[in-house]
Amino acid sequence: MATDLTCSCKNSMYDYFKGTDTMDNLESRSLRQFDKLVQSGDIIFKDALPIHLPAQPFNLQFRIASSLTKKPQIDIKEAKEQEKPNGQPQAKPSPFARDPPEFVLDRVGPKHTLRFNKFCVVRPQFVLHTNEFEPQIDPLSAADLSAAWNVLSRLETPYIVIYNGGMQGGWSLPHRHVQLLPRPPKEEHDLYPDIYGIQDGIIPNIPFKHAARILPSSISDDELFSVYNELLAATGVDETIEYSHNLVLVRDWMLVIPRSCASQEGVKVVNAASMVGMIWIPSEDILNIWRQASNPMDILTSLGKPW
Repeated sequence: MATDLTCSCKNSMYDYFKGTDTMDNLESRSLRQFDKLVQSGDIIFKDALPIHLPAQPFNLQFRIASSLTKKPQIDIKEAKEQEKPNGQPQAKPSPFARDPPEFVLDRVGPKHTLRFNKFCVVRPQFVLHTNEFEPQIDPLSAADLSAAWNVLSRLETPYIVIYNGGMQGGWSLPHRHVQLLPRPPKEEHDLYPDIYGIQDGIIPNIPFKHAARILPSSISDDELFSVYNELLAATGVDETIEYSHNLVLVRDWMLVIPRSCASQEGVKVVNAASMVGMIWIPSEDILNIWRQASNPMDILTSLGKPW
């Protein structure tokens, strides 16, 4: 009898994680679970009000998050050691293995898991990672994008998918993952593809190299992956050895930004969210560096690539 009961519980939990959302949708249950994990101290999060810094051609929004001081950072030299002599990725223990089981929200297809980010800047913040080790230094696969789009499409309010890829993409975990976070309201922080529009594959006025594409309301996995590869090619990312780039994906468009470096002295690591003006920093001191710059946009431009 005990064995039957155990199997029944496992099946029930599997059905819960499949994302059928018949009685409760993914977003509402994730918010409840997120708040519980913050209260228990398992998720490191303290709500930080946005601080706005006027800039051209788009304004910058900062959040000072103490959680970032506790987040482990990986050295680029260590990242390069992921590669074996034959060029195949070297599997490492999962960085998510120590998370409580309550962190897991969904099994997305056969290859991916959706869970909470342990070190959060916004509420909530998700990590979607491969179950088996894949390196963060490579571009996303078709399966990665399919899983990301699956989650993005199921969330009721608008969210953003970001990928910090390649050696200089601004990531902190070597295990392949994307992040999902709430898309800010336009009145709080308008994203520049929405401000200027996308014309001939680029966004007018943006000072650093990029490529973008408006997405149809209905798109297949193959089409989504094809758009991603076209944007990698348009920005020259597919021709570089390190594949350093950021992806920003919403339901309306996809944006790829090639990166030249992950950080600048004093500024710390800058990720994909930063490249669309949502900049997360650990202290007021770093905010002052941006404030004192004659043109804060020059900092972002130096982390990207010139036209």
